Amino acid sequence: MGKLKTFVIVFDGDDLDVFSSGDVISGYIKIVLAAPKDDVKSIKIKFKGKAHTHWSEGSGDDKKTYEGNETYFKDKITCWGKDDSGKRVLEEGEHRFPFSFKIPDVPLPFPFESSVGWIRYKVMCKIDRPWKFDHETQRLFTVTGQPIDLGQIPMAMYPVSESDTNTVCCCCCATGPIITNASVDKAGYVPGETMFVFGTVENNSTRKILCLNVRLKQYVKFFSSSGRHSTSREYNVMKEKAPGCEEGETARMDWKPHIIPPIPPTGPQGCNIIKIGYAVHFEGDIENTPFDAEVFLPITIGTVPVYRPVYPDPTAVVVHQPASNVLPPPSYEVAIDGLQEIPSKSGHDYTFGKLMYAPQYPTYNLPAMPPTWDPAHPPPVGDPTYPPGGYPPPDQPGYPPATGYPPAGAEGYPPPAAAGAQGYPPPDGAQGYPPPAGAQGYPPPAGAQSYPPPAGAVVNQPTAGAQGYPPPAGAQGYPPPAGAQSYPPPAGAQSYPPPAGAVVNQPTAGAQGYPPPAGAEGYPSPADGEVNQPPAGAEIDPPPADGEGNPSPAEPAGEGSGEEKPLLEETEGIELHKI
Repeated sequence: MGKLKTFVIVFDGDDLDVFSSGDVISGYIKIVLAAPKDDVKSIKIKFKGKAHTHWSEGSGDDKKTYEGNETYFKDKITCWGKDDSGKRVLEEGEHRFPFSFKIPDVPLPFPFESSVGWIRYKVMCKIDRPWKFDHETQRLFTVTGQPIDLGQIPMAMYPVSESDTNTVCCCCCATGPIITNASVDKAGYVPGETMFVFGTVENNSTRKILCLNVRLKQYVKFFSSSGRHSTSREYNVMKEKAPGCEEGETARMDWKPHIIPPIPPTGPQGCNIIKIGYAVHFEGDIENTPFDAEVFLPITIGTVPVYRPVYPDPTAVVVHQPASNVLPPPSYEVAIDGLQEIPSKSGHDYTFGKLMYAPQYPTYNLPAMPPTWDPAHPPPVGDPTYPPGGYPPPDQPGYPPATGYPPAGAEGYPPPAAAGAQGYPPPDGAQGYPPPAGAQGYPPPAGAQSYPPPAGAVVNQPTAGAQGYPPPAGAQGYPPPAGAQSYPPPAGAQSYPPPAGAVVNQPTAGAQGYPPPAGAEGYPSPADGEVNQPPAGAEIDPPPADGEGNPSPAEPAGEGSGEEKPLLEETEGIELHKI
């Protein structure tokens, strides 16, 4: 560019270009001139954070273009000269013009790049020349965005499993089904973390399974500013293959490890015109068919992992605590597709140099912990022994907890400081251990009536005269049905029905309940097998069917019983190994 030899933006602090909301960006504009430049009005700097989408649909006269824009911040300063029509001379040599700008302390999304839309943060500098093209340079930087803490997402640490069944038709005759099963060891990951994938394709058809494919797919939906129009794209972040199988066999992938590359998190949070989601796609490629045996496992990509320190034996007592239980900080790695050239908005030759840029994402160096459980029987949600390695340990020995202890934060946790405290923990196999879900207290005090009582246990009868016993006449459920618990009433209470051999006082004819209905227990009186006659003229029902006046045997008391009670949509596919 003739006299202009250098025109760059330099950040202070080792020229790092990763910042967070509320940070102050400081640095300087470096200009080197081979000769004096006498056509400069001013030097201006602009700071901007923006999201943009742009796409077209249809063709010819029916072609329509849509776009969306969202601005997060915008500011500009004049670091040299004045905003007037005058010309000034910038002398030969090197010049440095310092600047400082505070990023707004508000939630901001992570940067993102694609051919349909982007989220960018940049510093632009312009040498303003009256009646001439301005010289421009710019530099993009990364804002860390809103954190997505997987520790705050309860389901992030638990496995995801899916299955599907397909039937292949051959010459109008259906063959046996193809059964596809797949699992990932958990539902949430961060870049740098190892994801383990398990899958099987049970081939009961007459076709071969050529190979197994596992892909990490990124699904992106782009919106117009109004939100009424949208378009979708999908990208293969990574892809791997495994051998297939012949007919009648099963192809299998055993906990294949995959390291999550530097990619933007799910979301991004704070952006309304770009939405990102992820899923693991597991498939068996069926020979000579237009479809495949496949399942999709939705996952979340976060920025803060579920921290799980590694213990060699989760049930062992930890004699020496780790030096620190603090989560190691991430590094910031360039996005998986690397540096890309960002075209100049002006499109003319007065933009100084090529702008090469790639977003950076937090990436962790975490130890890989392959699952030990059978994918056909994954650990249940809420199991206190999962995830492997226990929960982040508090500062006390004896943790992680052994199987059966309540999980961290539950009532009765942490365990008493004194090892061997009475009743803690109850021995394996003891009644009432572990306590039922939601039961208050853990464990029950020694000698206390167990909950729930064991099957067949005799329940203590209420004391005669105790409040509510027996219930007042006419109360709902009184008298209790024969055979009910706490029946008959205690001695001295008016009995119903009278005990065997007792002399039955005859009620007054016409009194309520007299005569009792035929076949009722206690009628006729069992004293001598003869029916007591009511007063003359009273109507009675005939004796029981056996004609001997014998009462029916009492029904045995019944035992109580109780019953224990992907964001993904069809999208336009783009086959890429990288975004």
